[in-house]
Amino acid sequence: MNILFIYISPPSDDTLYTGMNQGVGILLSIIGNMGNKVDFRIIYDELSVKEIKHFPDLIFVSSYSGMIDVAEKTIKYAKSMNPYSFVVLGGVHSTVAPEHAIEIECVDCIVIGEGEFAIRQIVENFPQRKFKSIPGLRLKGESAYEKPILIENLDDLPYPSRQAFNQQDILDRYGAIVGAEFIIGRGCPYSCTYCINSKLNEIYSGEHIRLKSPEYIIAEIKDFIEKFGKPMLIGFHDDIFPFKREWLDKFSYLYTKEINIPFWANTRVGVIRKDLLKIYKTMGCKRLHIGVETANEDLRKSVLHRDMTNDEIINTFGLIKDYGIKTLAFNMFGIPYETEGTIMETIQLLRRIKPFRTIISLFTPFPGTDLYKICLKEGWEFNYKVRNFYRTEPPLSQPSISNEILVHYFNNALKMIYG
Repeated sequence: MNILFIYISPPSDDTLYTGMNQGVGILLSIIGNMGNKVDFRIIYDELSVKEIKHFPDLIFVSSYSGMIDVAEKTIKYAKSMNPYSFVVLGGVHSTVAPEHAIEIECVDCIVIGEGEFAIRQIVENFPQRKFKSIPGLRLKGESAYEKPILIENLDDLPYPSRQAFNQQDILDRYGAIVGAEFIIGRGCPYSCTYCINSKLNEIYSGEHIRLKSPEYIIAEIKDFIEKFGKPMLIGFHDDIFPFKREWLDKFSYLYTKEINIPFWANTRVGVIRKDLLKIYKTMGCKRLHIGVETANEDLRKSVLHRDMTNDEIINTFGLIKDYGIKTLAFNMFGIPYETEGTIMETIQLLRRIKPFRTIISLFTPFPGTDLYKICLKEGWEFNYKVRNFYRTEPPLSQPSISNEILVHYFNNALKMIYG
C-alpha cells in the first residue's frame, strides 16, 4: 500500500537544530516493515507541500503545537488534491490539545499518546476502514475513544529510520557538536510546569518511565556504526540520563567495552552524585546539559515546580567541573511573573557557575502545560505557534516586564555572563 507520511518541522538555522525526530523515525520503520511503500516528506512551511505530486488514500501527518498552523494548511491542501484521502494527525499537539486537533478542517482522526500501536492498527485495518476500537485513536465526530496503550517493553520497537532524515548530512554538519543521536527511554519522573510530562502522567494515569535494555542500546549503536561509520560523538536525548545504578552499571560496562565513543547527555540538579560522575567520566562523558531556567528561587519553586536551591545549582556545576566534564546550562527568559530583577538574578548566577555553554530561550506557553493554563487565566496575550524560541520575538506579553526590556537582556545576556 502507498502511504504518505508528512512531518511538520521548523527549519534548522544557526540558532535552532532540529535534526531527526526519533519517534517519527520509529513509526516509519514500523510502516515500512509491514511491506508498505512510504513517501516521507519534511514540510517546513505551507509552500513545501506543493512539491508533493501524489497524495494516496492514507496520509499521516505529525506536528507539534508550534507548527500546527502549517499542519492545518498542509492537511487542507492534501485533501484538496485527493478528497478521498484519510488523514491521520498525530504528534505532540494531538496528544496535548486533542479538542483543537480533532476540529482541524480535513482531519479524519487523531492519535493521542504514543503512536506505535495505533499506527500499526490503522494500516492493518485501513482496507476495511474499521478504526473504532483502536487505542489512542479518536475519529472526527466522536468524543469517546479507547485509552492509548503504553509500549511497556521498548526493546520491542524497531530502530528508527535514519535514512529518511538524511543521517549522513546531519553527521557532516553537526557531528562534532551533536553527534549521533539516541534515546534510551521514555518518560520523566518530574512535572515541571513548562513541560508536557504532567499531561502525559494524566493520560497514562501516573508515571510512564521505561528504559530500553543496555543490550538493546548497544546493538542500536552498533547498527548505526555499521550503516554510517563511527561517529565522533554520541548524544543521548533523554530528558534525564538514566541514573539507577543497576541499569547504569550494566550499560556503562558494555558501553566502555564495546562502544567507547565520547558522549553528552541531559541531567538535573538533585540527580548528580559523585558516584554517577565517576561512572560517566569512565564512559567518556564530555558534556552534561542541565536546566537552570531561572535563579529566582521563588519563581523556580512556585511557578516552575523545580524544587532546588541556588546553592545546589552552584555545587552541582562545580562538582561536574571537578570531574573534567563540560557543562551546558539551559535558561528561559520571560517566564510568568518575570521581572527585570529576576533576569539579573539569573545572569548573576550564570556568571558564578560559568557553564562551558549557556543557552537562553524565550518562554513559550505550550498547550498541555500548567503554565499555558496560568497564562490563559491571567488573560495575557501570547502565541504558542512559535517556530524558534531562540529568536528575539517574545511569545508572551505580561505586565511584570516589557517586551523591550526582555529582548534587551535576551540579546545581551551572553556578553554580560562571559564578558
